[in-house]
Amino acid sequence: MSLARRLATATRKPVETLGAPGMIVGVVSVAALGFSLIVLAREYDRLRRTGREVSERSIESWARATPVDEVGRTLADYADAWRSQPDDPVLLGRVREALAALGGSAELSDPRFAVVAIERLELTLADGTPQASWFSQTPSMPGIAAEERRLILLDGQSESGAVPAVGLVVSYRAGALVEETLAGLETSYRRLLLAVLGLSGYSLLCLLAMVLQVRVLSDRAARESAQRATLDLADRTCHELGNVVFVLANERRNLANHLDQFDLLLDRLPDALADALLDAGIDPSKVTRVRRAFERRLADEGLDPEVDLRTGSDIARDVARQISVCSQYIALTVRELDGYLKQSSLPVEPVPMPVGEAIDEALTLLGPRIESASATVDRPSAEGLELRVRADRRLLVHALVNLFKNALEATSTTPSGAPPRITLSSDRHGPLVRIGVRDNGPGVPDAVAPRLFQAGTSTKGAGRGRGLAIASDSIQAQGGTLSLAPSNGSGACFLIELPAASDEPV
Repeated sequence: MSLARRLATATRKPVETLGAPGMIVGVVSVAALGFSLIVLAREYDRLRRTGREVSERSIESWARATPVDEVGRTLADYADAWRSQPDDPVLLGRVREALAALGGSAELSDPRFAVVAIERLELTLADGTPQASWFSQTPSMPGIAAEERRLILLDGQSESGAVPAVGLVVSYRAGALVEETLAGLETSYRRLLLAVLGLSGYSLLCLLAMVLQVRVLSDRAARESAQRATLDLADRTCHELGNVVFVLANERRNLANHLDQFDLLLDRLPDALADALLDAGIDPSKVTRVRRAFERRLADEGLDPEVDLRTGSDIARDVARQISVCSQYIALTVRELDGYLKQSSLPVEPVPMPVGEAIDEALTLLGPRIESASATVDRPSAEGLELRVRADRRLLVHALVNLFKNALEATSTTPSGAPPRITLSSDRHGPLVRIGVRDNGPGVPDAVAPRLFQAGTSTKGAGRGRGLAIASDSIQAQGGTLSLAPSNGSGACFLIELPAASDEPV
């Protein structure tokens, strides 16, 4: 793969994420950061180095050109005369005097205002051997480090031929004000470099934050898209379920009407048969014998119209009743889901009703599940079943169904291996009627109990924990409460408290 293709592949994803403007900002930020780092590394002590170079050039010019006597001769002139006869003590003495005069000229100004304060001068030959020295008598400024400059005062060439080179060592300190000014400028310069570096870094951080935000927004858009698709599917499902509920309710009414006609037919069949025989001209005394012969013939075949047909009619009516309860329960669930999708609440219509009716409907809905679990349900006493509460019938049944389902799931793993058992109770407590649902399961852990009625809290694994939250909300909507009773060491007990009907005696 070529380099260009690799670069195109590597930059495709960032370009898709940031777009062209974001990529431009990113490239400029990276370039600025790199440039800032290079400048910071190369120019961090630029002012200090520049000041040192200027000082050294000034010292060199001062050492070479400053007159040391009345006729304008310099230290270099005396040194040039001396190096031709280095053993001559007179010439060496004159060099030392010239060196002292040069050093003395450096002490004439106030050291506080001097650009450079000379502390030591040392004249040497080419091999570095000191020949003459001078030390300043002026106290040095504290806190300022001394610098040393080695320069060639005279090289090894002259008109008379090769001669020894003469060097000069100058020890100096920067002036106090110069040092302060230089330190201030240096600090400002470094701050400027750091500010540029920080700005570049901030741009990169902003770019990184933008990338992360784009990813978050992209993930959120994907989730919202999935949620919208789910909600759309749920909305269509609600519509279709509504049609199914309508069909169930309509067919239940048709079945009830047919059963009424069937019962009417059974009631009229004996008399209609007798009347038909009489209308056919059969002797009335024979009508009874014909009917008995007909009944014996059916009995010989193991058929009893009255018993079989009446029993079948009763079974069909019970099925119709279960269809009615189930369709109403499905209708309530569809209304709740549709209300959630439309962000609206269901109308609550509390009416006086017996507790027993709500319990019967809930048990009817869960009858097959209770039977398959081989669970025993202990119903409340007759007096408890007759207690009347003020509640929305469908919401109360819905809450009871959720509690019964939880109880069945809890009793599937009883601690002692005992058969599953659900114990129901109903009694009056002042202005309230309390309905209890107790199971013989393992109970609710203490760590879970405080948040048991929050959505998503469950002891059955991830994705569970909606039933109790829904039941609690539906009971509260009716003016009641749903709570977990203190455990007595066996199972869990949930209590529904609802206002007693106004006609219920206290």
